[in-house]
This record gives sequence, structure tokens and C-alpha cells, in this order.
Amino acid sequence: MDSTNTANKAYGAKLLFWYLRVFFAMGFCACATGTLWYQFINKWFPLQISPYGGVFRPYANRAVIWGISTLFIVGPILFVFAAMLREAIKRNEVELHRGVRQWLTYVFLFIVVTVMVGDLITAVYYVLNGDYSTRFFLKVFTVLAISGWLISYVWLDIRSEDGLAGSALPRRMGIASAIVMLASLGVGFTLIDSPMLARAKAFDNQRASDIQQLQVRVQNYFSRYQRMPESLEELREEGMILIYALEDPDTGEPYEFRVVNEQNPPTGRRPIRYEICAVFTTDNRDEEEEFYGPRGPYGSSFLHGAERTCFEQNIQETPGRQRLR
Repeated sequence: MDSTNTANKAYGAKLLFWYLRVFFAMGFCACATGTLWYQFINKWFPLQISPYGGVFRPYANRAVIWGISTLFIVGPILFVFAAMLREAIKRNEVELHRGVRQWLTYVFLFIVVTVMVGDLITAVYYVLNGDYSTRFFLKVFTVLAISGWLISYVWLDIRSEDGLAGSALPRRMGIASAIVMLASLGVGFTLIDSPMLARAKAFDNQRASDIQQLQVRVQNYFSRYQRMPESLEELREEGMILIYALEDPDTGEPYEFRVVNEQNPPTGRRPIRYEICAVFTTDNRDEEEEFYGPRGPYGSSFLHGAERTCFEQNIQETPGRQRLR
């Protein structure tokens, strides 16, 4: 094998690496930007018709965090790799009209068009299901704007004789893309919690989850022994629950347990009541995300302020919503 062929093969591998990383970064930035725009729409136009009937709030704070994280890391990578590739094209080091560049470009176009068509099908599906509000038109605009931007640039690049080496279009579109991504990041940061608040919410969510488990185990204990446990420690001794669910995940302090009235009076059927208390550090009573905090064993929600909160539960009758005290 001669040295020329060896050099060409090595260079072909390098060209493949350049275009793969550029298209990879471009696709991730487009997905992250679209995710952020979708969540902005969900935030400001919160009600969406469910395909199974009813109305729900689709805003997801975690999707915003994912979009911000992706743009924060992949955005700079995209611009660095794209600049390197543009410089290689200007130095005439890239075969423009055949080989790796042609194949990867058309594969990328196929993926973009496929994703665009799939998103538009989903949007029309929701319209036919009754969700023909402003949010529909904004989401369609989001899909068309991002997909159209990618298709326009890649198509002009692949059709150009010199790969846009002598054009200012790549620089201008790069600046416009950077402005859009920076603006999306700025708006996204206004919607998410600070890392400290997110950590505090995670601990509160675990406290509520522990109380949920304890309520189920107390009910099981009573069903088995026909009496209330003296303390939550009895549940652990009976093998009904692990020790970590008996303690605050942050401070290690045990949860409070108290039986309000242990026996039914001679007349009437007043249910046995008890309460489990914990100290919370955030307030979830006005949270917009429906999944924040677990649900109780009977569908009730664990609403609490940034304070010591007790959740009262009944034993003999089917409990309803937790009473906040």
C-alpha cells in the first residue's frame, strides 16, 4: 500500500470525526433549544388536553434543567468544532462533493426531516383531540423554526460549490444561533430552582415518601395485631420497614409518631387516629408541577410548609385527604 492511499485513509477518518462531532453537537443543541421552548410554552400556557380525556399541566422543571445542561456543555463544543471545520474548508482540505461529507450531510438531513414530520404529526394529533389553542401554534412554530434553520444551513452548504468558504452566511447564522441559545439559557435559568433549593426540595420529597411508607406499614401492623404500635421502631423490629425510612434523611432525627385516640368509644364508631410528623424546609403548597411530592396510600397529597408538619391518618375508615396541622 503506497503512502498516498494511507494518507487519504487517515484523512478520511479525520474528516468523518469532524463531521460526526459537528452534526452530533448541532442535533443536541437543536433538541435542547426545542425542549426549552416547549417548556416555556408549557409554563406560560399551562393547560393541555390529554389524549385520554381531561386536562393536565405538562410543564416539567426537569426538562428545563436538561435543556440548560445540554446547551451549557454542547453549545461551546458546537461552535469550536464548526469553526475548525470551516477553517479546514477554507484551506481546501475537505473533499466537498463526494465521500464522507456528502453521505453524512444527507443522513443528517434525513434525520432532521423525520423528526420534524414526527413532531408535526403529534401536534396535529393534539389538535384533533381538542387542543387547538395558542400553545399548538407556538409549538408548530418551534418545530418549523428550528428544523427550517438546520435544513436551510445544511442545504445551502451542501449545494455550494466552495462549501460557503467565501460567504459570510455561516458566521452570521452562527451569531444568530448563539444569540438564540443564550436567550434560551437566560429564560431557562429564571424558571428553575437554585441548586441549594433543589437539594432542599429533594430532602423534603424523601421525607414525604418516608411518611407515605410509614402510613402503609402502620395500617399493616394494625391489621396484623389489632393494635397500634408503641413506636415506629416496632415496625422495624417486625421487619416491616427499613431503618432509613424511620429517620430524617438530612438530620438523622427520627420521625415523630403519636396516637391521637387509640380505642373506639363504647358508643359510636369513631376511627382510631394517629399522626406522623416531620420538619420540612420548603413549601410545596403552591408548586405547579403535579409530580412534586408523593401521593399518599389513598390518593391524598402531602402538602406542607417550611415548618414542622404533622399528617393525621385514620385506621379503621378509608382515609381521605391528609389534614395539614
